[in-house]
Amino acid sequence: MKIKVNENTEVELLKKHSFECSCGKKHEMGIDEVIIGSNLLEKIPEIVEKYHMGKQVFVVMDQMIYGLYGEKIENTLKKADYKAKMNVFKDKTVLPNEMALAEMLINIEEGTQWILAIGSGAVTDLSRYLSYKMNIPYVSVPTAASMDGYTADSALLLLNGLKQTCKATYPKIIIGDTTILKGTPQILLAAGFGDLTAKITAGADWELGHIVTGVDYCPFVEKIVMDAVDRAIKVSDGISKNDEESAGVLFEGLMITGMPMHWTGLSQPLAGAEHHLTHFWGMKAVAQGRRPHMHGIEVAQGIVLIMQVYKEFLAKDFSNIDVDKVVSAQIDKKAWEEDIKAHFGSSASSVFEENEFMAFDEESVRKEVEFLLAHMDEIKERVKAHLEPYKDIADVLKKVGCITSPAELDLSPEDVKESICYAHFVRKKYTVLRMLGRLGCLEEIADKVVSVIK
Repeated sequence: MKIKVNENTEVELLKKHSFECSCGKKHEMGIDEVIIGSNLLEKIPEIVEKYHMGKQVFVVMDQMIYGLYGEKIENTLKKADYKAKMNVFKDKTVLPNEMALAEMLINIEEGTQWILAIGSGAVTDLSRYLSYKMNIPYVSVPTAASMDGYTADSALLLLNGLKQTCKATYPKIIIGDTTILKGTPQILLAAGFGDLTAKITAGADWELGHIVTGVDYCPFVEKIVMDAVDRAIKVSDGISKNDEESAGVLFEGLMITGMPMHWTGLSQPLAGAEHHLTHFWGMKAVAQGRRPHMHGIEVAQGIVLIMQVYKEFLAKDFSNIDVDKVVSAQIDKKAWEEDIKAHFGSSASSVFEENEFMAFDEESVRKEVEFLLAHMDEIKERVKAHLEPYKDIADVLKKVGCITSPAELDLSPEDVKESICYAHFVRKKYTVLRMLGRLGCLEEIADKVVSVIK
């Protein structure tokens, strides 16, 4: 897919590129190639051969994927004279935790030249982290259009019970076989659609963060992202029916919306408060001995909740707010730490580290509150313009098979309120939740959201 990036330059989005952007910065994408098409699994040796990565490969997948494609992949590699060591996770659901990493380290053989990751979320995160640690490339063959993270150079790992973003490396090549992608359970396509449309609320948070904290913002990048979202929404009927062409459009959108991480070095274009909710829910599930729900499905629920948060925010009148009252009501550091311990348990120490930047002194709090109120019209105008075209996204999410009711994710009204009030502490990123917390109205808005979202 070629796009015009300036008056004299076109680039192929899904191949390695570099260009000077109108925002004044140079944007680069380091993945050599993203290939999307039918029946690509049997062409893996042909695809990777031109990159001369070597013949000794470590193949990572779970038991279910091995049952579907394992022997075919082994035979394909063997016929092409590759020496393949298979790492097949036995658990039905693979968690990207310390035990899984240890298993891979035990199984990988000396002299391995590259890693072939056949799978989705956990398999991809584990493979790219191992790739980074061993300084060898990896090739990603997604088995589900279920997330945008295939292009990332970070890994979301579950360490000490808390989801943590760890430095990793991006794949050298991504191979998206649409015959595989459309053949997966429909819930996986729904998850991908949820992760893709998260850019709606993430984009609003990105603009908000730019206004308040000065984080870099690029209108060109945002347009590329939202164009990909719009294309997927247009084929949502096909996605709901496992149509191969529509699955390809969804997968391409997920790949394109992963590019901003390469271009900007920021996660803001990809994830905002809706993702923070899912991190909070996942942390709670692990602490209680439950498996988290599928990431994209939880994200879809997060979108619905954050859209409602923004709706309540836009409807609220801040013109007569008592600044002195807001500032005096802010919790002090000691009380905040006790509160965090109560809601985050054993993960509290990680939350403290993530929020080292937080200001508790009266002068800093007052300055932020006054800044927000002084710029309230601009904030509201920009986020409303961004969100208005997607006011019915909950209906589209439901159509493709996403869950839009908290109860279906085993979330009680109390769970929803707690997550809205505390999820923003999981990451230091500035979002609507962090802003409302500073303005002293987060709990009030959380109550309104809970009363509306059943």
